[in-house]
Amino acid sequence: MNCVFCEDNGRVCLLPNGNYDRTIYEDDSWLIYPTIGAFVEGYILHVLKRHTISGFECSRKEINTLSSNIRLFYNTYRKAYHAEYAYIFEHGNTRADRISTCCIDHTHIHMLPSIIDKQQEIKDAIRGSIYPASSLSECYQIIKEKGLSAYILWGDVSRQKYYVIDDSRGLYPSQYMRMLMYSILTGKSISDYGWDWRKNPCYSNLIRTSEKMKSSLMVRHSVLDVTKRSD
Repeated sequence: MNCVFCEDNGRVCLLPNGNYDRTIYEDDSWLIYPTIGAFVEGYILHVLKRHTISGFECSRKEINTLSSNIRLFYNTYRKAYHAEYAYIFEHGNTRADRISTCCIDHTHIHMLPSIIDKQQEIKDAIRGSIYPASSLSECYQIIKEKGLSAYILWGDVSRQKYYVIDDSRGLYPSQYMRMLMYSILTGKSISDYGWDWRKNPCYSNLIRTSEKMKSSLMVRHSVLDVTKRSD
């Protein structure tokens, strides 16, 4: 199987000056690290360690752990970037024979911080059928009940509002949500391809994200350890 996320789970990436371990956090199921296409600092991926084509194939335990990790990193965003808002998205399939709008057919959830509330602006820009949900688990249940062969999952973490977008008819281009988030979060035009990680890798943001968030997590864990010892 030729999958870049299965090769060392994608934790090591090749930068211009050599290999770099970008890992920020991991547990039994998930690895978390900044994306090469981090057009804003703090842009991370939640990558499943085992190979599945999308979050739709995750177990209930894996989804519950993912939800907990998303909340952990939302709180880390607030500490590291003073960002009160955070958004997630996934381009996914439910069938292996379905052509994906995702660049890599391996379960990975995108997560980005924002200092400014962009929830309504993002929601208004999305066309087509959209189904609201109150949790990730409910999103995947909707995908199952609606029989969607392809979908886009998008969520406002700060408000715990999530949405499933029907992409069964292939209405959306590859990296659609990256284009949309790039345009809205940076205010730049998608015509400059700043959203395309292949054409415009963001190595400096990747390194800053990895180092800053690892530092924030270490501080958080240190506080928890002190609290535990004082009990």
